[in-house]
Amino acid sequence: MPPFSFPMMISRIKNLFTEAMVAVDSSKFKAVNHRDRNFTKHKITVRLEHQEPVVPEYLNELDRADRQPASVPASRVENVKGLYLRHRCR
Repeated sequence: MPPFSFPMMISRIKNLFTEAMVAVDSSKFKAVNHRDRNFTKHKITVRLEHQEPVVPEYLNELDRADRQPASVPASRVENVKGLYLRHRCR
């Protein structure tokens, strides 16, 4: 039995852990704070401002495609089918 198994088992039986738990195996993790990967309040605000007018256009396009399936280009349909199959196979 690993050295910490017994205390963990007792702690679980006594319901000492009520929240999510994370175990660390002494691996080293490097924090990356690259400007493309971090999100500041300003970046989030700009992205939300950009997305707000785009979402209604997207929803309108979906509604139009539902009403008139022939108006959707075949290449787009094939592209979406390919994406669906690729994600389904994962």
